[in-house]
Amino acid sequence: MTVSLAQGGEGLGTMWGRERALAYLEEAGFRNIRVHQLEHDIMNDYFVYRP
Repeated sequence: MTVSLAQGGEGLGTMWGRERALAYLEEAGFRNIRVHQLEHDIMNDYFVYRP
């Protein structure tokens, strides 16, 4: 997925936000996605997909 505005992407960089990431995953056909965070790493979400 492109992230660079210079390459015609949306310029998302690393700060997508949980809602945007879930929307893209669902648009790509992924369902049943769980979001996790680590206690010591509150800045990042981890998206887990299980078919």
